[in-house]
Amino acid sequence: TLRAADLPGLKTALTQVNGVDEVVIDLEDQVVTAFPRKGQAIFGPISRMIQDRKLDVSEVLLERGRLDEVFRTITQTGARS
Repeated sequence: TLRAADLPGLKTALTQVNGVDEVVIDLEDQVVTAFPRKGQAIFGPISRMIQDRKLDVSEVLLERGRLDEVFRTITQTGARS
């Protein structure tokens, strides 16, 4: 989860990071959350992308085992069955 002034711009940049599956903007909390592809570690590549592009990001949080990600995985699996 990342906090920045330009949420749409950050979302666009995050979708280009290798290993990122989905990027969601939470307008209420003013944050962007990037979800990894299964088995991918994205914290390092995202940190490097922020530094390389000199993006104005005020906060970067690494979250593990988010309940909404588990729910999304379960519901997507059920939809495929």
